[in-house]
Amino acid sequence: LLELLSYLSPQHHVTSLVCASMVEGGAGVGKNHWIVWEGAPQTQNGEIDQTTAPEEKIVYSQMFSWGYVSHQVTRSYTLGQLVKDIYGGAVFSKIP
Repeated sequence: LLELLSYLSPQHHVTSLVCASMVEGGAGVGKNHWIVWEGAPQTQNGEIDQTTAPEEKIVYSQMFSWGYVSHQVTRSYTLGQLVKDIYGGAVFSKIP
């Protein structure tokens, strides 16, 4: 996840294939939803990094899903749950 998020910039779209249940209001199991990251997820201790504990709750994120950009990670989701529900990603160069 950290490697994927390292591409966040005005020049790139960073996408992830996820389980929709990690997105507020989503349902289902397995690989069933795409999101576009607009900002890195954060816990109460700041942006996630190599030292962030898996049990820390995600308190902020910016992603495009269901037609809008906002913090949409399901309430009380931990970093461990988030990582478990992300199945991969792709980075695209934005068209100028």
